[in-house]
Amino acid sequence: ESGAGFKTRAVSVAQRRELVNAANQDPQPSEKLEGDARRVMADTEAQVAFHTAKELCKETQELVFSLLKSNMEDMYISAGWAWDDAEKRNELFSPTSRLLLCTSTAQGDESGKLLGFCHYRFELYSDLKPSRPVLYVYELQLAEGARRKGLGKRLMSIAEAIGAEKRMSVVVLTVFKTNVAAIKLYEGAGYTLDPSDPSKWDRTECYAIMSKPIAAPPSDCEAKPVE
Repeated sequence: ESGAGFKTRAVSVAQRRELVNAANQDPQPSEKLEGDARRVMADTEAQVAFHTAKELCKETQELVFSLLKSNMEDMYISAGWAWDDAEKRNELFSPTSRLLLCTSTAQGDESGKLLGFCHYRFELYSDLKPSRPVLYVYELQLAEGARRKGLGKRLMSIAEAIGAEKRMSVVVLTVFKTNVAAIKLYEGAGYTLDPSDPSKWDRTECYAIMSKPIAAPPSDCEAKPVE
């Protein structure tokens, strides 16, 4: 293949990577998006706060991890996957992790209680060619008493808005096939099997990869001839 063709692809990948780098360097959403998020949650007894992992105090980290562990450890083991507390903590609170924390605004003892969270990162997703700048949802977790109230769908819609604002082209997530409730939620929000979903070559896999486009690929991400 010609050197020109190679350079064209290299420029395109570099531009996509720059979008991801820019999102990671300035992870906070705009004031407008924060206002939109408040409106999304307005008719619920809940609120959402945006955090990088390093901003969370030890107590909040423990609450977040405890919810993840209680929801997912048995599911991992049932799927034949190992569960490792240290490994999951490192993933959850890595320097590039971002979290939407959903807490109760109800009066009394419930005030401030953690209802759920969405853990996401901005990444260059290279399972397909060309690679894509994505907002990857690592976790969407709700406390048992906070389910079936529309909070999961609202958290996903806020994550999608963040991804669009940061010029990511798609939201990607992984879900266990046995997690029927989660799959139903994602399908209802417009998610479908991603082209990288492993069932395309191995139907025995225990998980699915789903995605939802949130913006057309930015024009400066398109391959262009190299002068």
